[in-house]
Amino acid sequence: MDRAEIIRIKNCLKSWHFSIDSNILLTTLSGNEKLLYITLCSYLSPGGDTCFPSIKRLAHQMSCSRATIFRTLLELEKKGIIIRHVQFGNNGQQISTLYEVHEIPEKYFIQAEPKKPEKSEESTFGELSEFIESNIVSQIDTGGRVSN
Repeated sequence: MDRAEIIRIKNCLKSWHFSIDSNILLTTLSGNEKLLYITLCSYLSPGGDTCFPSIKRLAHQMSCSRATIFRTLLELEKKGIIIRHVQFGNNGQQISTLYEVHEIPEKYFIQAEPKKPEKSEESTFGELSEFIESNIVSQIDTGGRVSN
């Protein structure tokens, strides 16, 4: 492998990109829940549904405290959006937490209000014609005097 190829691979690793459906913004999730969900999704491998970033890293990336991360993870877990799997080493100490990240259930999406049907041009024209007939024509017939 030549030097140019190694540099290209390193540059690709520096700029990992992912996409997420913007509909996450149209959910009833709190701001921290949305941001944590997006942050966890950024760690998923393509086509994968698990990741294992540390609490410290998540707190740093979200500019919040570790306590906020723990509370937000608990809320996402209660809502069935993530599942945490604590992993232990041979000595019995916790070494990492694996996060299973699922799609946000439909019940957390904000339902758009049904649009009220707009008046068609025909009905507006019909209303205008009716108004002209009932008001202006009757005034012309009476010589401009308003009849009681």
